[in-house]
Amino acid sequence: HAVSAARRVAVADAATGLCRAFQAIAPAMLTSHSNPLEIAAVRPAPGFGRIGITFCPGKHQALALTGAWQRDLGLDVEAIATFGAAAVVSLIEDYEFEALAVQGLFAHAPGAGRNPLQAGT
Repeated sequence: HAVSAARRVAVADAATGLCRAFQAIAPAMLTSHSNPLEIAAVRPAPGFGRIGITFCPGKHQALALTGAWQRDLGLDVEAIATFGAAAVVSLIEDYEFEALAVQGLFAHAPGAGRNPLQAGT
């Protein structure tokens, strides 16, 4: 179901307040170098490939519950390729690509050139 713009703003304002409180105890800046991309693997059944699950690669997010993020999309995409991913599926909403500064995710990710798989819209 679509979330109203007013509700999104209210949630964003509340999250911003929480994030500012957590920033006092969080590291100054989290990057792809300080926190390399971790990919959890799930194998749906014997004989099938792995599904890798991680947070948004390359994200830039000044106010997050876990701290301020300034990741490198290129390094994170390399980590995804090293994992062996054949494709990338996104669970974020359209507006979040710009908010997290990852508009180029599908252009650089494994499987680039195919139709992007975006489940978050």
